[in-house]
Amino acid sequence: MSPFRYRKALAFGIAAAIGFLIAAIGAAQAVQTGTLTGNVQLADGTAIPGVSVTASSPSLQGTRTQTSGANGDYIFKFLPPGAYVVRFELAGMQTVTKTASVELGGTTRVDAGLEVAAAAEAVTVTGDALELEKTAVHQSNYGAEMVQQLPVGRRLDQIAVLAPGVTANTPNVGQVQISGGFAYDNLILLNGVDIIDNQFGDATTGVVIEEAIAETQVMSSGISAEFGRFSGGVVNAITKSGGNELSGSFRADFTNTDWADENPFEESNDVVHEDDLFTTYSATLGGSLVHDRLWFFLAGRFYDESPQEVLPVTGQTYNSDDTEYRVEGKLTWNVASGHSVTAAYTDSNREVLRTSFGFTADLDDLWVEKDPTDLFVASYNGVLTSNLFATVQFSQKQFGFRADAGSTRIEDSPFLTFNQATAHYNGRYFDYGTDPEDRDNRQISASLSHFLSTASAGTHDIKGGAELYQSLATGGNSQSATDVVFFADYAVDADENPILDADGNLIPSFAPFNVLWVNWRPDRGAESNIDTWSFYVNDIWRIGNFTANVGLRYEQVKGEAEGGITIADESSFVPRLGLSYDVQGDGKYVLSGTYGQYSGRYQDAIFNRISNVGNPDLVYYIYLGPEGQGTNFAPGFDLSNYALVYGQFPEQ
Repeated sequence: MSPFRYRKALAFGIAAAIGFLIAAIGAAQAVQTGTLTGNVQLADGTAIPGVSVTASSPSLQGTRTQTSGANGDYIFKFLPPGAYVVRFELAGMQTVTKTASVELGGTTRVDAGLEVAAAAEAVTVTGDALELEKTAVHQSNYGAEMVQQLPVGRRLDQIAVLAPGVTANTPNVGQVQISGGFAYDNLILLNGVDIIDNQFGDATTGVVIEEAIAETQVMSSGISAEFGRFSGGVVNAITKSGGNELSGSFRADFTNTDWADENPFEESNDVVHEDDLFTTYSATLGGSLVHDRLWFFLAGRFYDESPQEVLPVTGQTYNSDDTEYRVEGKLTWNVASGHSVTAAYTDSNREVLRTSFGFTADLDDLWVEKDPTDLFVASYNGVLTSNLFATVQFSQKQFGFRADAGSTRIEDSPFLTFNQATAHYNGRYFDYGTDPEDRDNRQISASLSHFLSTASAGTHDIKGGAELYQSLATGGNSQSATDVVFFADYAVDADENPILDADGNLIPSFAPFNVLWVNWRPDRGAESNIDTWSFYVNDIWRIGNFTANVGLRYEQVKGEAEGGITIADESSFVPRLGLSYDVQGDGKYVLSGTYGQYSGRYQDAIFNRISNVGNPDLVYYIYLGPEGQGTNFAPGFDLSNYALVYGQFPEQ
């Protein structure tokens, strides 16, 4: 049966069943919307129940209506970020209309004072709402229009560094340090999905189309118990969702190596930057398939370029043939008023001619890397009653490295320098041909929240949640197709300049006790998984000008690697507390303080060290002689000329 033929009653029945299931299992994070709340009173401060409050916006499918409770309070959850008109109506009272801006992950407060209207009056009082309601959570929000106007990059890490307390982690591009935490231990969300690379701790760039980002929220401290698996901060971004009106964008970004001057090293090696213009194309298109019911959004990003790359030591150049596409499709379905389902899929693939490292020094290493990447997420948001709300979400991210098979000739093994400044030369490093690597995750979460308004104890926004996050890793981290890596310096002349062979490659120098034969023994195709179960409860308590954000999170982590090895088995409770006081009640001056404990991510790269997943056995041999040079020097490639000196084997 087509979903469009479901009756509203059936839609509510399904939503209620989902809500009951959530209540049974607990309930979790993935904040992709904002909240609008407030209070309706008479001029003397008397609360007015029964006021019809309606929220409308171009960002919202249809309109949402709530009725103020016994204490005059109301709340709208799951509102897409955007500009809103809020209308307050009650028979015999003046109608009041206010405008408000709802931010991603934020709470906007819109209070209204109603007055009795004369029999013939039809008066509308207009005004702006208060700014974003101040709580103890320290957050910054950056919309697409703001980012477009700033002279900054548009990657998530480049947007995040705009926030106070956030700095770029210079040694590792793509990482950010938030409030002094580890740069690899942040939570980065896209459409509610954790898109962290489980090895390096930065965002998986292949699933992000910058032109599609609608808003980015950065939380640096006072973060509620809804969020876990980090010790730094949270970067939370959402993509656009279409609308009733057809809209789109097109962008072209240009690069040219000739726009940068040659550095002293390049000048000394007579390197001249090529004057080639390369273009990255981005486009979006969004609209409505069914007015106010079903919206679509499409986005794409593509480039095909071959920029000039300059190698260290030798100053040799090559053109890195680099092609990548990214495409995203997203549907937002308004099942019934207050019930929405969103599904998004992103697919990406990159092929690039590259060297193994930034310190690779000759052209004998060139190879083509392929990076297949995709992301799927489906979520449900439901208003079960006027004060009971539910969410359910499922997602899966896949990201891998692929290549053709490398040479298995021992003479084609990669070399790293022994005494000289770090450089790699001769053969290809890594063996994604016979040992492809995958860095995947899967996430299932749900939440249930209840809004409670009391006459004497203020309001409580109580939320409980549960989440299962699975980090999946595949690959033995094969260092070369030969399973051997040599540590040996390259030959130099009397002036310490490198000597190149007839093919323009560095020449290995074999000298007794100055060469290591390192035999890596990977378990190709090894697998591991780390499961993190999380349960939390959080209460945002507001009374007068005071707001308290009180929460407790429990995380249990279990990990298993190839061969049944236990790589993690831990649990922890992490409390969160934030207090704030709005001095004048208008959001202008707010005093706040926070206390929080955070349980960091159980990162695969660290916990797999006791297994062969990404951490192969290895044995070291030292060269005894004779002395010689070149890849055709047979004694240097004969293990009988080496002595065993050390072995390293992962163990629990």
